[in-house]
Amino acid sequence: MVRDFARGEGKSEQQIGALAGLLAAAGPFPRSISSFPWGMVSDRIGRKIVVVIGSLFAAGGIVLYGASTTFTAAFLARFIPGIFNGTAVALKSMIGESCDASNQARAMAILTLGFSMGTVTGPALGGLLAEPCAVFGDGFPLCGAGQLFAVRPFLLPTLVAGIIGVLAVVTDLFLMEETLPKLEGQSALAGAYHRIGGSAADVTVHDGREANGGTDAHAEDADVEAGGSAHSGEPPAPHRPVAAPAGTQAMAANFAPDLAPPNGDAGPNPAPDPVPSSNILQQPAHDRLQSVGASPVGPPLGAYSSADRGFSAHWQGGRDSEPGGHAGRHSHPGGGERVEEDEGEGSQGEAASGAPLNWHQIPNVRLALMGSGVVAFLWNYLEELTPIYISAPIARGGLGLSLSSFTPSIIFGGVVMAVFSLTYYPAYQRRVGPLNACKAGLWGGIPCAMLIPFAYVFVPHIVLEQAVLFLAMGLKAVFKIISLTSSTIIINLAAPRDQMGAVNGMAMALASLSRALGPAVGGMAWAVVVSLPRGLAFAGFAAMGVACALTQLFYRRVSLD
Repeated sequence: MVRDFARGEGKSEQQIGALAGLLAAAGPFPRSISSFPWGMVSDRIGRKIVVVIGSLFAAGGIVLYGASTTFTAAFLARFIPGIFNGTAVALKSMIGESCDASNQARAMAILTLGFSMGTVTGPALGGLLAEPCAVFGDGFPLCGAGQLFAVRPFLLPTLVAGIIGVLAVVTDLFLMEETLPKLEGQSALAGAYHRIGGSAADVTVHDGREANGGTDAHAEDADVEAGGSAHSGEPPAPHRPVAAPAGTQAMAANFAPDLAPPNGDAGPNPAPDPVPSSNILQQPAHDRLQSVGASPVGPPLGAYSSADRGFSAHWQGGRDSEPGGHAGRHSHPGGGERVEEDEGEGSQGEAASGAPLNWHQIPNVRLALMGSGVVAFLWNYLEELTPIYISAPIARGGLGLSLSSFTPSIIFGGVVMAVFSLTYYPAYQRRVGPLNACKAGLWGGIPCAMLIPFAYVFVPHIVLEQAVLFLAMGLKAVFKIISLTSSTIIINLAAPRDQMGAVNGMAMALASLSRALGPAVGGMAWAVVVSLPRGLAFAGFAAMGVACALTQLFYRRVSLD
């Protein structure tokens, strides 16, 4: 696209590489500024609306991008939608709120697959549909002199992408569910009844109607006016006991010591005073338990400190607590057990006074964020450098291939990425853990980077060139998924639950900054490399390998204990 803009302007290969990097950075750079604010906004208004807004701007921006006929117009078409795109921030927070260790690896792999498939199918779609008049001839619709696709040769693939974006908006509106704890099911009385603990003897919800002051024994035979309720000032009517659900009975058995009188007597607790049910339903879930005389199982939903949800407390099966601390086990629907360390000694998520720390005060959160940003930078650097190198003239040290010749290996990499993400990665990550998986992905980035320029050895034997590129794209897909997905899981494990949006906002800001710097640095690296002797074109890829090794060493500072 940049070569087309520069046609007739006499720009050098170095200038084209620099402009290509600048254009690629035009979208991620504004996201690096806006992602953190969008994360904070999603903590207040919900995740779903942020996803819808971002999808709308992305769909419109991509169409305007393809319609651009100048470099400035294309730059603005990428820059402005980037400001309003908080989609990735909200989606990563939704996964953190919806999943535990038993299924987070698979969910995060699917999310990373979606982003990565975009980087694969986007260039493939562009290579197949760009400049249709040149590829398919003047007989293609709207390819006559002065017609739409003749004047705007890059519009067709972006129109297709825009239609896909509109479909995504419709899907978000009608199929996506809100996961922000304070908004999720807030108006559903059945959800409120469940959070109370299932004590139907104290709070009865019948056909969506509520009765203050207790439940009448004949409530099933009487109609309650819509929107009406008994007067809260009246004495409570007789209750008809209803058997509590099995889960509530098990909870009462497990936490019987918490319900015992302070003096240690085995006698029953005195019956609590009746509480108007409408008042209970308006209270936070944690307070409702106390209102009906029950002992809460744990802290309020959405108010976990980083000690509950950080590296010092995590979901696992059958692991004992660390020496020197007491741990309580609570079962979790995901199948594992949650080990909660006492607040106080050794808890990196709590201050000395016991108050929760802000996310930026937790060392592992800071390290996880920095590591994830570097990982994103490295893979975006390689994504930018690869097509520039492949399409560069052989005399300049490139392979001299057209983008359409490069498309088959890109598609192959996408297939490998999809299969690996959905079948092998979740099991691999559960076996070795996210930290070791991330390190392995970084080690694998070294041979990936060096295989791409190795294809130059086989010029002009196109079959051997393609074989090397197919192998390189397949390995790149595997190790990119491993390192990117694992680094994101590490962040979600580190983030305090009540600050999930802010942490993922900062993570996305760093990732967007990396996506801006990666292509820009990749373009500048080629501008430097192209001035070297022809056999040294691999130097830009060698720099990627060295950086992967150094980043792997950095991750050794992150602790999962």
